[in-house]
Order: sequence, then C-alpha cells, then structure tokens
Amino acid sequence: MIRTIVIVAFVWIFFSWIPYPLAADSVINKFADTLQSSVKPSLRTCQSQTGATKADLESLKMRKVPRTKTGRCFLQCLFNSVKLMDDGKFSKQGMIIAFSPAMKGDLSKIGKLRKLSEVCEKEIGGKKYENCEGVQKIVECVAKNGRAYGIEFKHDKM
Repeated sequence: MIRTIVIVAFVWIFFSWIPYPLAADSVINKFADTLQSSVKPSLRTCQSQTGATKADLESLKMRKVPRTKTGRCFLQCLFNSVKLMDDGKFSKQGMIIAFSPAMKGDLSKIGKLRKLSEVCEKEIGGKKYENCEGVQKIVECVAKNGRAYGIEFKHDKM
C-alpha cells in the first residue's frame, strides 16, 4: 500500500485558507505568508500547462499529494515557481532560499534548514524523475526528516 504524505506546508502556500495546527514556531505559516502572493499568479498558469483537473485540485485541498500525473505535474509547476524545484529537479539552494524568510534571520533555524536541505539532496538526488514523481520524493523527505530539524508535517496513510 502506497503511503500518501500530506503536504500541508506546501499546499498552504497555494490554498491559504486551509486550517492546520503547525509546529510551535509556525515556520511553515511564515513561509506561506511570505510566498503566497508570488504563487497566486502561477496557479492558473500551472493548471493550464499541466491540464490539472478539479479532482487534482481537490486532492490538494484535502492535503494529499495528487495520485495522477497531471496533479503531480501541477504541483511540480508550483514548486518550480517558488524555486523549490529547478526544471523538475529538487533544488537544495532553492529550498533554503524559499524557507529562509520564514526564519526571520534566526541563524540557528537557518542552519537546521540548511541541514535538512542537505539530507533531502542526498535522499532525492539531482535527477529529474519521470511523471513528476520528484514532488512525492520532496514531500516524503521533508515529512520524514523535518521534525529533527524543527519542521513538522502532518501525514496520513492511504
């Protein structure tokens, strides 16, 4: 059975109205607030480029990584727009840049973020996955390892 990771932090950027109890320092809330305005213009563009369906968007609203290729590619397009991915490949530097404003200059948190991005780089590698499956790899890495670095994600099993 495939475990579907909930992608609350990333989806929050795109669907800011979804309530979610976050880690104590609410790094993800700050990240979402920082990037929300830059992602909104990408929503329609990404939907038209990928052919994402209403069902794909509903999957995201339910805080799940889409199971369809079009849904994953939609999310990959959004990840590319915030530089978390570069041409469909995980970007360690992009992750640091994207999350850093939420750290508000706290060098300790930025250091933890840097370490988490290094862990994910080792796990995911620098390759481009077929069928936009790199999105799943990123979410799995951050969900699995984030707690150790002060970033928690809620996840569900399917």
